[in-house]
Amino acid sequence: MGIVVGEKSRFAIEYQLDLRYGGVWLYGAFCYWIADERVGDFEAGTSLRDALFQIEQVLKGRGRRDNDELAPWRVIGLDTFAGEEYRIAQYTTEAEAEAKARDYLEELERTQPTAQSGGQTGIQDRVYVVGPGGSRRRVL
Repeated sequence: MGIVVGEKSRFAIEYQLDLRYGGVWLYGAFCYWIADERVGDFEAGTSLRDALFQIEQVLKGRGRRDNDELAPWRVIGLDTFAGEEYRIAQYTTEAEAEAKARDYLEELERTQPTAQSGGQTGIQDRVYVVGPGGSRRRVL
């Protein structure tokens, strides 16, 4: 059993450094845990340095991946000045998306104050919750 970082029931990484770790190669064991299931062959061993390089590549894509099956509820914004939509977040439940949308409206009030933008009836960005079927509802 190695060191576990995260929650195995949701997502975690397990690793262990070998006693003879091979200097910079950092030989050891590594696997992921997703929903209480081990992903990868922990006993096979690997270079933990190489595992780190792979994780760095995954992190470069942070915030630019979507999975409609895992998180079908989206929060999107509309830049009313430019007329362009932008993604704010993606969630597994409607309640989570709704909460984020309301939080984002508060953030907009700080960054685009009603006194200067005219608020939600002016040029302040709009916020929408989009459901699994593509139905869209504006959040006020």
